[in-house]
Amino acid sequence: MLLSAVEFYPLLYGLYLSLTGAGGGATLANYSQVVSDGDFWTALTVSLVVSVLSTALMFCLGLALTFLVRQATRGRRVLECVFLAPLAMAPIAVGIAWAPSTVWDDFQAFTHLVLGLPYFNELSALFYIPVMSLSIAWEWAPLVMLVCLGIVDSTSEVEEAAALNGASAWRVFREITIPSIVRSPVMVFVMVLQFVEAMWAFEVPLAWSKWLGVSTSVGTASDTVSLYLYKLISVPGLGDPVRLVSAMAVALLLVTLVGSTLMARLLTKVGSAAASLKGTARPEAKARATPRKRRPGGRALLYLAFVAAALYSLFPPIAMALDAAGANIAALITILGGVLPFSSGAFFITPVYYQSALGLAAFPTRALNSLAIAGLSVGAALAVGIPVSYVLARVDIKGKGALSFVFLALRTVSPFAVVLPLYLLFDGAGLWDTYPGVALAELVFVLSVVVWMVKGFFADIPQQVYDSASVFASTEAQVFRRVALPLVARGVAVTAVFGILLVWNEFLISTLFTGPHTTSVAVGIWAGLSERGNSTPFIDVEAAATVAYLPALAALLAIRRHLARGFSLATAR
Repeated sequence: MLLSAVEFYPLLYGLYLSLTGAGGGATLANYSQVVSDGDFWTALTVSLVVSVLSTALMFCLGLALTFLVRQATRGRRVLECVFLAPLAMAPIAVGIAWAPSTVWDDFQAFTHLVLGLPYFNELSALFYIPVMSLSIAWEWAPLVMLVCLGIVDSTSEVEEAAALNGASAWRVFREITIPSIVRSPVMVFVMVLQFVEAMWAFEVPLAWSKWLGVSTSVGTASDTVSLYLYKLISVPGLGDPVRLVSAMAVALLLVTLVGSTLMARLLTKVGSAAASLKGTARPEAKARATPRKRRPGGRALLYLAFVAAALYSLFPPIAMALDAAGANIAALITILGGVLPFSSGAFFITPVYYQSALGLAAFPTRALNSLAIAGLSVGAALAVGIPVSYVLARVDIKGKGALSFVFLALRTVSPFAVVLPLYLLFDGAGLWDTYPGVALAELVFVLSVVVWMVKGFFADIPQQVYDSASVFASTEAQVFRRVALPLVARGVAVTAVFGILLVWNEFLISTLFTGPHTTSVAVGIWAGLSERGNSTPFIDVEAAATVAYLPALAALLAIRRHLARGFSLATAR
């Protein structure tokens, strides 16, 4: 019933709205308008470009981070923590951190004043669309790394044998590790999921549209499809396009399902080809009779790669934190370049902006709001998801495969296909700007994650344990309550923390369902940016984003060992 309330009924209601006119009569006029809307198709093209580009970058970056972590003989845990840093940042904060006012102004100063390269045009679509894709890939590449590390555990013996027979670390990784990762159904699942997530990218394009000065303009070159739909329903003066947006959301559902299916098939074919290469790689790796000596300078290059990857992972949050502290990084860069500092000031630190973020921006209240909403939402998701996960992992029932597919498919649905109808229902029922209402809306995205992760932990329990428990327990319910549930308690706790982290950083649902009484941390960050506009620095906003980032980072690092295991087990069984 809960699943029907937050998923199926809004989907059906959205379909109904898309097929009716203003008077309530049945019509296909909304879909006809979708077909003729050039701005919609432009936004869809931008979304597809961003999705494909960010997914490819995400996979390549995840592989690179995986290789570096596995080459670390000392400090591997520290390196993992450094590489995981982007995953804890809220998407709206990622958009702010990667905007020209934070990272790219400093990067431009370095490339121009130190390296002597010309300035590049930050207002060009050829610049900001790849940068948006890179920022999305930067945030989610650590998740790919975690999953890769979980997958390659199964190839460790083969890799060790190849290394002992003289194969270089890069050759082992290229011919054994990468094929194992690419052909894994876990990786297919994760990449399809991330492709869809990038397809619905909203926060990063929204932050860039604000910087570009087109946040209230519809049909701009920076609009992804989610941002375009958001502008249609939120920008004053555009009328009441609820039915049109519903029709667009239904059309996007079909596009996403087709795109996801094609991508899954492509990855499966690539995996099959990689598997055939893998079979020919092992004999070559074992052909050497003596261990291979490391080339001169190889260790130095490896350390250089460690430093470069660490800077890549940490520079955006560090640049944002230093900007929020009043530090003029560009001035420091100009000193390194041998020229005078900028007239705007030198490199200094002040806590005044952080004091503003913690006090004047009402951060404590917003943090409590986010925690209350996350607690209610994740608690409800666990109450429903744990029994469902046990059934999917353990009980042989009719339609179990279809039910598993439903929970996976829910992650591929356009947010507006569910959120907009749900907003109309909640507004009429008086649930808007209430903790239960916002928490129920957050279930749209949290429930499927909880089910898939907890299912993996249940599936990891050996069958012998279930068989032994059945001797002493007369019913399946007793096996679940007395044996299975205590064994997955730690996994459930990890899932709960990850779910709270998702809700803490979530923006789209929060900005539609929260009001003055329930404003969340992520909405508070964007509200500060909206109040200040484009004419002043983002210092106060960056301070609020940094303060919100630190507890999320601490929570992520606390569960990092178990996070990838939950995803890997959930998709492999």
